[in-house]
Amino acid sequence: PPAPPAPAHVAAPSAPKTVSGVEYVRAPQPVYPSISRRMGESGTVILRVLIGEKGQAEQVVIHKSSGSSNLDEAGRQAVLRALYKPYMEDGKSVPVYALVPINFQLG
Repeated sequence: PPAPPAPAHVAAPSAPKTVSGVEYVRAPQPVYPSISRRMGESGTVILRVLIGEKGQAEQVVIHKSSGSSNLDEAGRQAVLRALYKPYMEDGKSVPVYALVPINFQLG
């Protein structure tokens, strides 16, 4: 008997790609933790953010620490609250990952 037809191949949705730059609708506005100010902490935290189809941060993880857990968390919260311009591919918005640096410098 002939072999049954192979099931139609359905393309699984590919994992979101990482893009090098993002545009903001509302840019991150980090709040410098008062304890970090008192301790003289400064640095840059780099966060890996999953930006959904509607431009919201769906997941934010620390890619490279600033060296201060207080600054890292303040940066994470700022990136979570930001609003991003949806990334377009073939005329439709798709989720993407981006690396977002948040710099904390005492003035």
